[in-house]
Amino acid sequence: MAGPSTREDSPRGRASAGNSSAVTSGAVTGIPAIVVLLATGLVLRLIIAYVLLPGSGFPNDLSAFQYWGNDIAQNGPVGFYARTGFIDYPPVYLLLLGIVSFLTSGFTQLGLFQVGAGDGVKLLPMLADTGLALVVWQMAKEMGVSSRRAFLVALVVLVNPVTWFNSAIWARQTP
Repeated sequence: MAGPSTREDSPRGRASAGNSSAVTSGAVTGIPAIVVLLATGLVLRLIIAYVLLPGSGFPNDLSAFQYWGNDIAQNGPVGFYARTGFIDYPPVYLLLLGIVSFLTSGFTQLGLFQVGAGDGVKLLPMLADTGLALVVWQMAKEMGVSSRRAFLVALVVLVNPVTWFNSAIWARQTP
């Protein structure tokens, strides 16, 4: 009778066939680490935008975003380009502005919290930064790098001060 298989040809290395938890434990611990990293990056941006530097951002951009979002939330997207002047942002971003405006005005009417002019639109670029870190992490994993290196690459995306400035302070999503 032969002993347990050592799975020498396994891509995960030499693990006995009887101990399957040793094979899957690395994948299980990698998921919470990236979730914690993404949540921390988002909370950091929320703190910068709403606690450390409230009301920051380029006033012209913030007022334009708020106006576009309010217009779409009140009148719908049909005929939006005919109702407004110069717009240099893609339609999907404008629809997202409308959704954010609709949601934040609903919370304000319910008295849950007060949202100042343009404050809600900062959520879109902050969520985009978080999504970018997730995509970069996933791409690194698919390219075959270790979980640790994929985590570090996502960390670089989230701690880059340029992304903080662009989303949490300036509140601009580049078209």
